Amino acid sequence: IKIGKAELEPDAGDWFSDVKHVQRLSLESVSIDVDNLPKLIAWRTRQAGAAWHFENIDIKQIKLDGSGLALPLFDARLTLHAGKLGKVALNTSDRLANVDIEPVGEAFKVHLHAQRWTPPLGINLQFDDLDLQGVARGQVLDVGSVEGRLHGGSLKGSGRVSWEDGWKANLDMELKQINLVTAVAIFTTDIRTEGLLNAKASINSESSTLPGLLAEPQVRATFLAKDGLLGNIDLVRAINAPAKTTVSGGQTRFNDFSGYLQVAKGRFDYRQLRLSMGMLSATGAVEIEPDKSLSGTVGSELKSKATTIKVPLTITGTLATPSLKGAR
Repeated sequence: IKIGKAELEPDAGDWFSDVKHVQRLSLESVSIDVDNLPKLIAWRTRQAGAAWHFENIDIKQIKLDGSGLALPLFDARLTLHAGKLGKVALNTSDRLANVDIEPVGEAFKVHLHAQRWTPPLGINLQFDDLDLQGVARGQVLDVGSVEGRLHGGSLKGSGRVSWEDGWKANLDMELKQINLVTAVAIFTTDIRTEGLLNAKASINSESSTLPGLLAEPQVRATFLAKDGLLGNIDLVRAINAPAKTTVSGGQTRFNDFSGYLQVAKGRFDYRQLRLSMGMLSATGAVEIEPDKSLSGTVGSELKSKATTIKVPLTITGTLATPSLKGAR
């Protein structure tokens, strides 16, 4: 632990007493290695019998080292009563996010609230508003509720994070009315997608390190997107193309696009896909590899007043340049 500046405001009346009371301890430019955080937590249990009793501790510009993440600087205010930790208030230096921590027996209530904030998750995912409430016991944080607004829609969920034997995280969440234009652009610019997304997802991850926990989560989700389009593919043109002709480019509009998604080790596995738009309908499955190469099959159907055309299609290429080829 490194401290750039420290100031004490002791109570002069008990300076020669066995127990010294310090009204305020102010620290600035503090660097803490994440491996030492358990020692700071253990310090809480030793204050009741200590010779020095701190009433308020203000810390500015705290930097956590060794996490492997680009964590923001933050400030902290600790309130103590008779040597026992009362409330802890944490604020990012830009004041966009704050966390209140309050001991309840051997546990801690945790409440995070943020506005226009991008959590340090390794992706540029900004929340218009985010509220999380949970309880930490030992080396486990049970998240009772998390609610947020982002990309024109909302998120609700709950979960658990533990770090006793490596890092583990489980989160169940529901997304409603997410704008796909801005949301998809965070993850890739290779394909344009429009529409409003509703989804239910279960996210699980395990790693020996915190960055590893965030790097390759496993995701299982069902989704429904409405009134949008898929870029880089044109199902109608592929259906009407001559036999065994490869078709690239274009776009496909839809009223409804639904399916099941499983993500593991950077591989996206889409199953039970269904798309409909007027007289056009399609079902299929697509896999996206970590190198963004595609493979999949689509059963397409285009109706008219006179006839119905059914064409099985194969998908190859990459996310940026997919190709459709009819088998008829």
